[in-house]
Amino acid sequence: YRWICINCKEKNVQKIYEGETSRSLRLRAKEHMQDLKNERTNSALYKHTILEHENEAVKFKFEVTGKFHDALTREANESVRINSRETSQLLNSKSEFNHPPTARVVVEKKKIIPTQPKTNLNHKGSNQTLFQPGTEQDNMTSRMKAQFRTH
Repeated sequence: YRWICINCKEKNVQKIYEGETSRSLRLRAKEHMQDLKNERTNSALYKHTILEHENEAVKFKFEVTGKFHDALTREANESVRINSRETSQLLNSKSEFNHPPTARVVVEKKKIIPTQPKTNLNHKGSNQTLFQPGTEQDNMTSRMKAQFRTH
């Protein structure tokens, strides 16, 4: 989910809180609004109201960003949404998005250039192909390399 400050949007400024929850969105949105109303200092919406809109009636819009079936996908989605925004646009506090980095697996396929196999005459005079290490025959499948990169 995300919260968008309507007052800032009307001034052509983006101020957004990106969130995620495993619980009911209705309940989580209600908790955010209660924290704002009760002037909880750990509330991102309240902090924004005090810092940017003192003596203004502030309006926020709540948006659902997706429905997820597992925690990893949900948390990764939130992380991507946070990391794709400019820091100046975020209402999230830094402590909220200090999750471990999301690992990406990159698979590279390397092409092996086969060499001509050596042939040898066996004791009966027929050609016999010798098995050479490091050739295509030695590597029955192309070599695969997985490399982890983090952002």
